[in-house]
Amino acid sequence: MNLNHLVIPYLKFQNRTKGKRDSCTPLLHIFLLDAAYQLYSSSIVKYDLRQKAKRASNIWKNTYNLYNRQFFSIYDSNMQDEIIDLMDRFSEHMSLPLKNTKDAIKNQIQTFGIQDEEQDRLSTMLIFNILSQEANIAYEKVYRKTDKNLSILERNSTAILQNYFWFKQFPVHVDPNTDKSINEAVDVLSNEIIAFCEKLDKE
Repeated sequence: MNLNHLVIPYLKFQNRTKGKRDSCTPLLHIFLLDAAYQLYSSSIVKYDLRQKAKRASNIWKNTYNLYNRQFFSIYDSNMQDEIIDLMDRFSEHMSLPLKNTKDAIKNQIQTFGIQDEEQDRLSTMLIFNILSQEANIAYEKVYRKTDKNLSILERNSTAILQNYFWFKQFPVHVDPNTDKSINEAVDVLSNEIIAFCEKLDKE
């Protein structure tokens, strides 16, 4: 699928005259952020967040909304519809991999002696944090620079998880970010993210 008509305007917006075209990779971080936002709006915002976690949640939401508005302002309405369609395709492609990764994370968290409801919340927060991180990584790989807002999103998604973890007083030996089984599940998820662009490129 030739996405030059969508990629080139964004490359220009990023002050780049060259970049990888005929691929969705320059826009991949946008799809990842949309997936993170879907989790945020359907789950994270409904959790009992306190103090620093709630503040981090508000910062993430406001930063995302600003970033999203700026991105879509580059395009006309027809192009915006095309991008939304691609976001929907990405969500559909990632639906099963996200579920499988969440199940793997829940199974591992269960070994820490955490209750079922909290297993679900923690696994959702971890997936949310992972998607925010992956968006930042995807951007840096393509554009060879950091983006302030993407860094803010990643930092605050981590803060939500860490402060919720602290507030609930989970066992101090639990460190899901460094658990081998969870990292393996995340690797599978990362491969599916790459596979989405490869699939589009072949169409």
